[in-house]
Parts: sequence; structure tokens; C-alpha cells
Amino acid sequence: QRARVATESWAESNLFCPNCTSNRLTRARTNTPAIDYVCPNCDAPFQLKSASRPIVSRIMDAAYSAMLAAIRADRTPNLFALHYDAYEWIACNLFLIPRFAFPLSAIHRRKPLAPTARRAGWVGCDILLDRIPTDARILIINNGAVESARSVRRQYGLLRPLAKIKPN
Repeated sequence: QRARVATESWAESNLFCPNCTSNRLTRARTNTPAIDYVCPNCDAPFQLKSASRPIVSRIMDAAYSAMLAAIRADRTPNLFALHYDAYEWIACNLFLIPRFAFPLSAIHRRKPLAPTARRAGWVGCDILLDRIPTDARILIINNGAVESARSVRRQYGLLRPLAKIKPN
């Protein structure tokens, strides 16, 4: 919980909207499914996933069926993936996957939770990064070096035509 509180606070203080010129994001209402932040200017939705280990091949996500439904309905939020140093509490790496860059093939179904689990039978998913084009992973922080908001917005704009392609 400490890491979640720290990374969410860091994100609220440091993240900006790549879709418009807003230099801040606001927290979404508590318990808003799959959305952690919203741009106050353009209403673009964002989700933050963070880990103390480098994020290399997969990102653990929420319910499998909900993620597939969100992609099919074009309701997927933009995803920030943050790798932080748990000892020094610093952001090491941060990349963004635009909401329109998630193909259905990038969503991997996990095994249902065991019958003894509190949420027995629940099925989660992982986002497989090798199924998302490397160019669609926009680096914001790379080994501690921060990209400018202008550069991130330019890269996001170059990817915007992907929004016209159907997710399957």
C-alpha cells in the first residue's frame, strides 16, 4: 500500500497529458474502473501501473473479460508503466502506451484464481509488451533521464493514426 500511495502521488505531481497541452492530470474519482487519472482539458483517461522491478515483458492488469471489452469498445485508457527504485523512492523508467495501441493479441488470459482464494474463479490478464509495437511505447523517463513533454506529445501525435485501425 505504501508503494501504491507513493507512486500515485508522484504521478499526480509529475505526469502530463500527451494528447493536449495540459501539464497536469487529475485523479479520477475513487473506484473508477481502470482509470486512475483524467486530463482536465481533453478528458483523456489514464491508468498507472508501477513496479519496483523493471517492466520488460508483461504488465499484470485487471479482469480479462473487462480488458477485452474495453479494447473492443474503444474505452481503453492510456497506460503509464512506471519502474521505481523502492529504496531511494525515485522514478527510474516510465513509458506510455497510447489507448489506441492495444491489439487484442496483447491481452493474455491468466489462470482462474484457486477455489480457496477469496475471489475464487476470478480471471485476470497480463498485457504482453512484445505484442505492442516498440514504437507505440513512448519513453518518458529512460534510466533516470527525462524526455521533454514536447517530445512525448510529438511521438504521441505520430501514433494517433493507429486510432483508425480496428483492435483485432
